[in-house]
Amino acid sequence: MNKFTCVRSLKGHTHNVSSVTFTPDGDYLISSSWDKTIKVWEVSTGFLVKNLEGHDDRINDVAVNEKGNLLVSSGNKGDVILWNTDWKRDNCLQSTFD
Repeated sequence: MNKFTCVRSLKGHTHNVSSVTFTPDGDYLISSSWDKTIKVWEVSTGFLVKNLEGHDDRINDVAVNEKGNLLVSSGNKGDVILWNTDWKRDNCLQSTFD
């Protein structure tokens, strides 16, 4: 029988986590929450790399494209935001679609 071991717990959201996804290279984990934020975590360290804010209500889902250079998030009010995944930039917001 396989036994799974907890590698790391990532804490930071203040409400329900609605979605998680890895970047294609596996280096980052991205989580979205009803707290209206998206958090980008470095998998190897558990370090919070970026906290993305832009939705006015809870976030339902996040996804990363195959190249790993774009992230899309969908909100509870029907909004979709496209983000640049250059985590070192101050403004990751690329476009907003209503």
